[in-house]
Amino acid sequence: LMPLLREMQPAADKTIARTIDNLQRTESLYGAFIAEKRDSLVCQDADGSVRVWTDECLPYLGDAEMRAQLYWELMRPYGFSLDRVRQMLGDCQVGRRFHSRTHLARVERGYIRLTPISQYTEQPAEEPVPQLRCEETPLPTGFDPRGLRPGVAVFDAEKVKQPLALRHWVEGDRFRPLGMGGKNQLVSDYFCDHKFTAEEKRSQLLLVDAAGRVLWIVGRRTDHTARVTAATQRLLWVTV
Repeated sequence: LMPLLREMQPAADKTIARTIDNLQRTESLYGAFIAEKRDSLVCQDADGSVRVWTDECLPYLGDAEMRAQLYWELMRPYGFSLDRVRQMLGDCQVGRRFHSRTHLARVERGYIRLTPISQYTEQPAEEPVPQLRCEETPLPTGFDPRGLRPGVAVFDAEKVKQPLALRHWVEGDRFRPLGMGGKNQLVSDYFCDHKFTAEEKRSQLLLVDAAGRVLWIVGRRTDHTARVTAATQRLLWVTV
């Protein structure tokens, strides 16, 4: 395109170079502003979680989109999209949770707490911490996965990335329920379809693999993609 631009505007090279210089200075100014706001609005707690303060008065950011843009810059290093940040800053109740691939965000009064998912161990205070046991065996002749008791699930061992972990549901969790032909479903929609109470949602455990994939709504439904098939050679037994 440059020969055509030079024909149309002989000073095109200088104009483009000047525009690049202007944009680089603007980027530096923008970066300095974000760094200043990160220093004043983001703090790290001793437990590894991060607090992003949202109650500071920023009169020049009265526009909701400008405010969302600022907080997206502060939270995108933790994997959150602009749309997720808009939801966090919108009219949502204290205690509501969102998650990225790496972090869980919880809306608190005056701030948003970001916790690495690998460290998220929130348990209802009255519930004991469940024990998780995994065992691999060869596929026995005539094996039928139906009829397992609620605390036991079985998977194709080759399709599961270990180690496995138990955790509670967070906003945005998805899985592929066995029996739905591999269709993807929000865990929250599964809860709704099966008429979970608020207490059941709060206490329900999920089994996840090392890649963060939901393998089992414990005691309820397992994952389609890790199911036992005619090609399965080794079984992974999971007991909670």
